[in-house]
Amino acid sequence: MSLRCSRNCTLRLPGNVCSMNDLVELWERNIEKKLEKTCVTESKLLEKIRETPYPSDMEMVFTYSVFIEGHHSYFDIDESSGGLNGTDNCRWN
Repeated sequence: MSLRCSRNCTLRLPGNVCSMNDLVELWERNIEKKLEKTCVTESKLLEKIRETPYPSDMEMVFTYSVFIEGHHSYFDIDESSGGLNGTDNCRWN
């Protein structure tokens, strides 16, 4: 007899565990050197996306989507379509 579970389990932590700046700092410590950092404002990134023709703009579009809009971490879990919010069953101590 085989068992099959066709539910999606999404675990969402209660907050950011590590920011991008934290990751860079950890990497700098690991490689024992400072990396050059460039800060780009949201408006400058959008301006650059508009100026750059498709498909060359796609890397910037994904960067905007992930780091500015947060589309890869902020989404609704639709339990009616088989999704399961696993965070309801977890303890974060």
